[in-house]
Amino acid sequence: MKEKGLVRAFIAIQLPASIRERLIREVQAPLKQLPDKITFVKEENIHLTLRFLGEVPKEKLNELIRILDETEFGIPPFELTVKGIGFFGSRRSPRVIWVGTETKEELNALSQKIDQLVRSVGLPKRDHFFSPHLTLGRVRHTRDGEKIANILEKHDFSDRFTVDRFVVFKSQLTCEGPIHTALFSKRLQGGNDEEKR
Repeated sequence: MKEKGLVRAFIAIQLPASIRERLIREVQAPLKQLPDKITFVKEENIHLTLRFLGEVPKEKLNELIRILDETEFGIPPFELTVKGIGFFGSRRSPRVIWVGTETKEELNALSQKIDQLVRSVGLPKRDHFFSPHLTLGRVRHTRDGEKIANILEKHDFSDRFTVDRFVVFKSQLTCEGPIHTALFSKRLQGGNDEEKR
């Protein structure tokens, strides 16, 4: 049974609707024609995770949001290119389908600063290196992983957008997939637009 007072949460960058629509149309659609069992991320849930928090006490999450709100990050809005399609796992058995991003100093700085603030409220440190990517699907079962790999390797996806804020999301797991609800939004280089929480 889920412990009372815990909230499953993460901090992420939202993508413009135009890019999410392209990812669905150009990357997911060809894979949906395959007989393999792949769970695809819904369009509204495609995002760039800066820090997954997991199940955290509501009081800790509120404290973190307060600190994020009060902190001046000193990072101006920046352009970020979404490019490159790949997968975690082997060619015979791909597990996670993703689209990457360019290496960007501002993105790494934002991730590191958020990680410092997360740790400052007593939450665990990151258990892996920051590897920015957009998860598009998870392969549950395949008889021919090579076919999936070949489709992904033949596609060359690229798009660009301005990162001007990040969002704290609550993630509720349901039998029909996760429901992500924005709790707080922070503009880069001063200001915020906090939502109800």
